[in-house]
Amino acid sequence: MGDSKSWGEGVTLYGVEEGDGYGWNGTEFKFDGKNDYIEVYTDGVNTDSGITFEFYCSAPNGKDIYMLGKTIRNPEVTWTNRFRMQFFQSIKSLRCCMSGLDSMSDWKVNNGYQKHWIAKSVAENFQGEDGGYITVTADIKNNKVGVYWNGEFIGETTCSHDWMVNGGLTDSSIPFTVGLVIGGNNYTESFSEINLYACRLYNKVLTSEEIKDNYNKTVTYHNVLVQQENK
Repeated sequence: MGDSKSWGEGVTLYGVEEGDGYGWNGTEFKFDGKNDYIEVYTDGVNTDSGITFEFYCSAPNGKDIYMLGKTIRNPEVTWTNRFRMQFFQSIKSLRCCMSGLDSMSDWKVNNGYQKHWIAKSVAENFQGEDGGYITVTADIKNNKVGVYWNGEFIGETTCSHDWMVNGGLTDSSIPFTVGLVIGGNNYTESFSEINLYACRLYNKVLTSEEIKDNYNKTVTYHNVLVQQENK
């Protein structure tokens, strides 16, 4: 499956080749960690008030997960820091960089040395049999980032407005990518080796009740798919 419009307008699956054993198999997307990712263009969709990103996967290999980014592959101009989000499995930590500016957040990374990143510790990771379900909200109007694990709220931090809007988060000409993050002082591409059960991207900040409801419905639906496949 290379480019399937069944996933929605502006959504493209890259890297999956016929017979390579990866891609959609009826219960999840299998990403090979080499070149598989999903690209999402949001032309005509206003994200000025913020976003909610829901990400449900398993990664039993223990490798870090490159969840969501704003990505231009092989840019013609010098790389600049853009929005990107990843999960460090070994230390059970969500990391997020909205831009190259100081986040002004109390969620420090390396004792505040990397001021353009924020970090939130999580009690679990995605290595278990059932994986994990993380939700991140970026409330641009109120300059807040919130994190939920398996539908439960675990924390929120206040950040600089300039940090939140200067990494392309609200720029619809730059696509989101799921499973691929580009960053560093030099241009580098990092891909995820994961089983992706579900992910959703909203152009609004969902309430705690909506997030919990989505979690319950999504996990239940995935379990039904697995049970049907195993019959």
